[in-house]
Amino acid sequence: MADTGRRAGVALLVAAVLFGCSFSARAQREKPEKGGPRTRYVAPGGSDDAECTAEAPCRTLDFDRLKVKPGDTVVVKDGTYGGLRIVCGSENPALKGGKCNGEKANARCGTADAPITVRAENERKTRLKVDGMQSAIYVEGCQYVVVQGFDTAALLDIGLGATGGDWAARDAVITAMEGAKIDSPRGPLSFSRAHNPIQNIYLREARKGRNALVSIAQEAVTDPAYGCRLGA
Repeated sequence: MADTGRRAGVALLVAAVLFGCSFSARAQREKPEKGGPRTRYVAPGGSDDAECTAEAPCRTLDFDRLKVKPGDTVVVKDGTYGGLRIVCGSENPALKGGKCNGEKANARCGTADAPITVRAENERKTRLKVDGMQSAIYVEGCQYVVVQGFDTAALLDIGLGATGGDWAARDAVITAMEGAKIDSPRGPLSFSRAHNPIQNIYLREARKGRNALVSIAQEAVTDPAYGCRLGA
């Protein structure tokens, strides 16, 4: 009888230890990250060895190297950068129960209460320049990631800038837009008399999973806008 009591006591002790370990591990997993949301600063003349502050900005836009976590804000100072690439996973989080799967990732998902924000410090003064057909801003498999202040409406800005923002001066807006010359991510961009884009055609080659630029096949290609005749 005494032996049975001892065995029961040992079993209860082991169960208590296992429960305590399980509770401790779960609490550790659910414990919020130390430190609140941070603001990380990036500048073309920054250093990746810096503290990523306004006074000592980093240089990279790589979220992994910036160690961005939910709730953080990345402020991109004026200047020219390569493309902004944010990959939280290889699948849509909506298909994974709202979670990033982490495959091929350089970033983490934000949360509903703590989104990740990346924004230009000053609108229209931060330029993302990439070659050929690459995307200037590419986001994949992310949730609760906010991108702000990267203005892609350069043509409208030129047209409205010529009239001091007066959209009612329609003819002057159009004239300014017709003469616009934009140094776009795809290279020089202007417009023909038919208002079609004049731009370079690039020769590209798939190299190790990357769409690599080989050369410019033809510069300043334009549509002659001859039109076409419809059959009777």
